Amino acid sequence: MKKIIILIFILTIFVIAILTNPNEKQHKELSQQKLEEIVNVEMSKYGLRKDMITCLAYETGQIFGKEILNQNIDSNNYILFSTTNLKWENIAVHLK
Repeated sequence: MKKIIILIFILTIFVIAILTNPNEKQHKELSQQKLEEIVNVEMSKYGLRKDMITCLAYETGQIFGKEILNQNIDSNNYILFSTTNLKWENIAVHLK
């Protein structure tokens, strides 16, 4: 009986992992969110506020950043988990 409970528990974990595995669109969205967080941290590190000029530069950077990420982000789906990869000038980097 104990083995059956353990087997059911393990199968439940596998099913949850399969159902919650993100697709490529979700990988790209998360990468864009992370990029935005990094930009916000760097801006605050240098004391930059969102005034007219920095807001224009920020939005322009977001447009280019999103386009670059959309073209260069790739994900590998391994059923139970997936990985996000950034390919840039023949260099592939695994993102965490």
